[in-house]
Amino acid sequence: MININRKQIQQDFEDWLDTPEGAQFGQPGPVLSTILFLGAIVVGVFLIFTIIGVVHGFKSLKWALTLTPFRNHSLCEGAKPVIAHGIIVNSALTSGEETEGPGMVLASFEDETDLPPLYLHKLAGKIAKVYSDGPETPNEKILYPLVEDDDYKGDKAQPVPEPYAKGRRIFTYSTMLDITKSIAGPSGSVLFAFVGKPDTSDYKEVSLHQIPWTVIGRAVKRDGTIPKDYPSRDPRSPVERKAQRNKVERNRMIKLLSVSVGILLLPVVLLPAMRMIGSSDVDEVRSHPIVMEQIGGIESYSFSVFGSLNAGKNTTVYSVEGPNGEGDLMIWDPLLGGKTVRLRTKDGEWELTD
Repeated sequence: MININRKQIQQDFEDWLDTPEGAQFGQPGPVLSTILFLGAIVVGVFLIFTIIGVVHGFKSLKWALTLTPFRNHSLCEGAKPVIAHGIIVNSALTSGEETEGPGMVLASFEDETDLPPLYLHKLAGKIAKVYSDGPETPNEKILYPLVEDDDYKGDKAQPVPEPYAKGRRIFTYSTMLDITKSIAGPSGSVLFAFVGKPDTSDYKEVSLHQIPWTVIGRAVKRDGTIPKDYPSRDPRSPVERKAQRNKVERNRMIKLLSVSVGILLLPVVLLPAMRMIGSSDVDEVRSHPIVMEQIGGIESYSFSVFGSLNAGKNTTVYSVEGPNGEGDLMIWDPLLGGKTVRLRTKDGEWELTD
């Protein structure tokens, strides 16, 4: 028998969000945030210069400049913890060989008074039996499409069909499972804790995110006893907790924004520096006979970012222009000496090193 204190589960989840571990839950990753921020600025500026994309360009810039990419995604707002019952749990996980792997669980956002956890536990066991042994009865054949394709192709929710759904929104969910965040359930089953949005009407949009079982564990009893109400783990008032959460969020946004601004300013600093570093190398071959013959000498040059990235290790590329043409000056300079300089134009490539 599994008994759940729904009010306690929600309180413990919200308390956990204010812990150092929980504060990271639902946060966009720093790399993704920076990419989105820079991408939105580039796309916004580009669209502003088009005729039909001005409005969308300003919207893109507003989205970036209001620091939306760095804000906590709305995952935690209105989220509801659910108990998920294991259906397909890789044997490598249960044996301890691996800690993470693809699997399938059964869950529902319905209130436990309408849909007892024991029913979900038994239903998960039935679906697991259909998966391992195949359908043996007409009713089991109804469940078979849920587990027929067990190749993991990303997170996916599937509605449980009638009569097993009993008019409720019960669904299976294929996802990556972390066995270290689970607990043993009745009859050899495995229980997981997930968080999701109960107001999602389309199963294709259902998205669950696993959280440690310890977050909600004290509000779930597997021995038939009734979970009692516990005091909040956080003695601070709701106002104090919200202020602290806002402070953490603000500091995090400032750090990520600083990284993004640094990336934006990097070319401003890097290009002049590379130009200064390369000036001596360019001067050495500015009037080289081959250079004079091919492009008439070097009148101007600039550091080529993409050329250097594609040229290989220890190679720097400068775009050079002369009165008779243009090309690339490629300087291979290993740490142990033996520098090589080559000129590449549309007509060919020549070594300039004596």
